[in-house]
Amino acid sequence: MITEEVNSFGKNKDKTNLSVEEVAMGFIKVANEAMCRPIRALTQAKGHDTSRHVLAVFGGAGGQHACAVARALGMQTVMIHKYAGILSAYGMALADVVEEAQEPCSKNYEKGNFMYIESRLQYLENKCKNALIW
Repeated sequence: MITEEVNSFGKNKDKTNLSVEEVAMGFIKVANEAMCRPIRALTQAKGHDTSRHVLAVFGGAGGQHACAVARALGMQTVMIHKYAGILSAYGMALADVVEEAQEPCSKNYEKGNFMYIESRLQYLENKCKNALIW
């Protein structure tokens, strides 16, 4: 059980075990913070104050997390579209199917290494094409 694993990993300061509900709430808090981080990064990087905006939510669990995420961002208003639960799925259905691959390379970008680099790029291209063919 996950609760037992969490409790065996690290004891609380007061040496009490966490309940199933406390462990579950911990996972929800982590998920909420993971949603807040990119919102903060995008808005604050452009000089916007999140507390002066409305949080628009989507996805099947959007409503479950909306209030906690808005509160963490200092927002007072949440907008939940009546089709919020299917908007994410609809967007996924419209999205392009892509495959990405990468590998490290410590070669200098110079004429003597161009053949090697080209061969590795060709390998990655073929790898992606094969993955998309299924």
